[in-house]
Amino acid sequence: MRVRKAVFIILILAGAVAALSFAVHSVLQKNIPGVDFFNYYSAGRALFIEGRSSYSPEVTETIQMGIYNRLAKPGEDQFAFVHPPYQLLLFLPFSYLSFDWAQAIWLSANIIFITLGILIVFPRAPKWLLFSVLFLYPFSFGLIMGTVAVFLGLLALLLYGFILGTERPTPTLQIVLGIALAWATCKPQFIWLYAILFAIIALKHKFWFFLASACCSFLAFLAVSFLLIPDWLPQLLENVTVYAQTNQSWPTLINFLLVMLPPQAARLASLGIFFVLFILLFYWTIRWWKGKFPLLSLLAWCGLLTYLVHPHSAPYEQITMILPLLFWVGQSARKNSKITIYWFGGILFYWLIFGLGRLPHPPRTVHDWPIFYYIPWIIWMVSRPANSLPVVQFLERRIPIHPRKSTPN
Repeated sequence: MRVRKAVFIILILAGAVAALSFAVHSVLQKNIPGVDFFNYYSAGRALFIEGRSSYSPEVTETIQMGIYNRLAKPGEDQFAFVHPPYQLLLFLPFSYLSFDWAQAIWLSANIIFITLGILIVFPRAPKWLLFSVLFLYPFSFGLIMGTVAVFLGLLALLLYGFILGTERPTPTLQIVLGIALAWATCKPQFIWLYAILFAIIALKHKFWFFLASACCSFLAFLAVSFLLIPDWLPQLLENVTVYAQTNQSWPTLINFLLVMLPPQAARLASLGIFFVLFILLFYWTIRWWKGKFPLLSLLAWCGLLTYLVHPHSAPYEQITMILPLLFWVGQSARKNSKITIYWFGGILFYWLIFGLGRLPHPPRTVHDWPIFYYIPWIIWMVSRPANSLPVVQFLERRIPIHPRKSTPN
């Protein structure tokens, strides 16, 4: 009976993806977006179909011709492939399709699975959340560009829902989630801090199957990478070096400081700020371990730190920052209309910034201004009494948040 139900669900999902893919393909015709997806697609075809290294100059030139209709000029984004080979395992089926159909299916699958993921993790969340998240600019832009960051956001959402859910995850589910986390390391700047926190949570609550699966899967992915491209590591490092030089990818915090300070002073100031921020992370992690700090607040702080450390790039990288906000809204919006107003206010704020960014001479850091929408929320999160925040039901039921003891007068 369970097998039939699973097969039925898979067929429904496949049908939904197919129907939406036909619609997307018909609407877009030859006006295909997906600059990031074209990078993965070209690298995958080179590796799996043509038997070439995804990091070779010839593949980079193919990507440039597809995006610029010419070779990239010095100082422009070279669009070389800058991820480990095991990332391309996800794109293996797309390598056998024409780009227009591959892009349509990839876009459709991301839309459906993000919506379904929210429904699974937050079944009691208001239904407007299922669709409004697609209009939050980092997700909208990420879907248009075809970036893997949207899919990684989905994986983080599922990890949050199943590892921190209302019931202890089964060994089979822990193994599957461990594989997902291991693959997510293909974009380490996106997932690294979340991965560490999920590992600490698993260690605290003895999710041994999850930890073993994540470690073994990561080693297996590395082994597969060396089988596919034996010298992939030095080639990857070379492409990453070129990327850093041409894109001047400072961490987001330094990019803010450069508005006020010269480069050397900005780098020195960032070291001091990062030191303080990570000390706070360490302190709150210890308090959470002792049951004295809410996990959702800790996740929110991780989201902020991940974004500030992340090399400055496209707006869809802000998904790392807004994921904890999505978790909070999914758990709380049904009970509080103010949260609904804050969520939709954020959507409007993002699109206002998009409009400002289209001005002839936009402010230098305008696309990073959403951080000023996020910071008041995170300050509120870490300063509120623990019992006023939504709890992660399974974990915080086992180890309750301890209220502060009142001191005698």
